[in-house]
Amino acid sequence: MNVALALLVFPPALAFGSFVNVVAARVPLRRSISKPRSACTGCGTEITARDNIPIVSYLLLRARCRHCQEHISAIYPAVEALTAALVVACVLAFGATAYTILASFFVIEYRSKAPLLPLGIFRLRTLTASNVSGLLMGGAIFAQFFLLTLYMQEVLHYSALKTGVAYIGLTLTIVVFSAVAQAAVTRLGVRAVLPAGLALSTVALVLFARLPVHGHYWVDLFPAFMISGLGLALAFVPMSIGALTGVKESEAGVASGLINTTQQIGGAIGVALATTVATTFTTRYVDDHVGSNAFSGPALTHGFQIAFYVLAALAGAGAVLSAVMLESKPAEAEVDLTGEVVELEAAA
Repeated sequence: MNVALALLVFPPALAFGSFVNVVAARVPLRRSISKPRSACTGCGTEITARDNIPIVSYLLLRARCRHCQEHISAIYPAVEALTAALVVACVLAFGATAYTILASFFVIEYRSKAPLLPLGIFRLRTLTASNVSGLLMGGAIFAQFFLLTLYMQEVLHYSALKTGVAYIGLTLTIVVFSAVAQAAVTRLGVRAVLPAGLALSTVALVLFARLPVHGHYWVDLFPAFMISGLGLALAFVPMSIGALTGVKESEAGVASGLINTTQQIGGAIGVALATTVATTFTTRYVDDHVGSNAFSGPALTHGFQIAFYVLAALAGAGAVLSAVMLESKPAEAEVDLTGEVVELEAAA
């Protein structure tokens, strides 16, 4: 089972990790250009051997001079072309390898007489709906915490300790309402509670998308934290219950590992998506506002706002899909009588 889950997680992790490794590599720019052109056209600052700009900075800031923030891509056409070609080639190669492995995993599991992940388990609609919701919810929530931490530390200038303390309200809300969510599922069913929790999470993400540059904790963050905590409690509890509904006792471990893996994969994809959206729109903001830079509060906040809207769309899609896919009366688990028959035969 651990091997199966590892194979499920490995392809997207490999694709994402390869991209990070490529863009994090440092390229010495001075070796790539001729000496007469080794100065910034904006402020005239000479680019020395120490001014090696990481490719990740090139991607996020479009190669700006660290002294005057002017574009310097015109100075380094060779590096610009080499960087683009290297990134595209590596990402495509590693991505193709990763998803070939993923496809091979499902082919092997389909043909195996004793698969580690029985594909027939996806015939259970409630289980499938819970995993689809877990994928979308994981993507939205993992990225939510990532962006909120950056917002509080880089825009509001909170310390690491203050940022951690700021999450206490959200955490306590989840703890308090988890018991309420369990009781609600027992009385109303997964289909009624899970979409409601995802809808509340969507509302919280929309509120996060409206965070201002000079935000205040009690006015701007705290109300959204409370709604988010309530939504998470009402989403993850029924999601976990639904992921095990109708599952045979012999496949309970598979189903439990599947929902956890689905959430982790969703989280990895969500963080990558949110980061791409945020950096893209931060760069556009800098391009449209003369004198601004990518590390200023307004530029960062603009990128975060667009990313939060995208995450809200993910959570909203999860709410709609869960409402449509979940069964009002989920199928009951099949009773496995094999073990009892063997015991009876042995006793006879």
